[in-house]
Amino acid sequence: MSALGVRRAVRDGILVEVFNVKTALFFLAFLPQFLVPGQAATLQLAVMGTACVVLNTLVDLLAVLGAHRLLQSQRARRRRERVLTKASGLTMLGLGLYVATTRSVACLSGQADSQAAGAGQASPAASFIASARS
Repeated sequence: MSALGVRRAVRDGILVEVFNVKTALFFLAFLPQFLVPGQAATLQLAVMGTACVVLNTLVDLLAVLGAHRLLQSQRARRRRERVLTKASGLTMLGLGLYVATTRSVACLSGQADSQAAGAGQASPAASFIASARS
């Protein structure tokens, strides 16, 4: 990538973040809980916001440099791609089995249904099963 392309990418990234409403809302919702009463709120928010941006930028740079290093050679890229695909697939299967077994245990035990019946209302699990059957 040429120097002009890199400069443009950095400029575009800064502009996107500066005008990103979600970023502003995050800072407005998250940072005020750390303000020290009796001191200038604007200065505190500016310092904390700047620290967040600098740390996030450093993490992003490390991720990009790490990815570049990992994917330099074509052969290494294919090998890592296979490993990551298998690892992510196994992770998804494991999470799916976890969800399936925790739902089936709760449904099969009948505890949620019997407790809900005592309270006069159907449990979410019973409602889900009833709607699936109909």
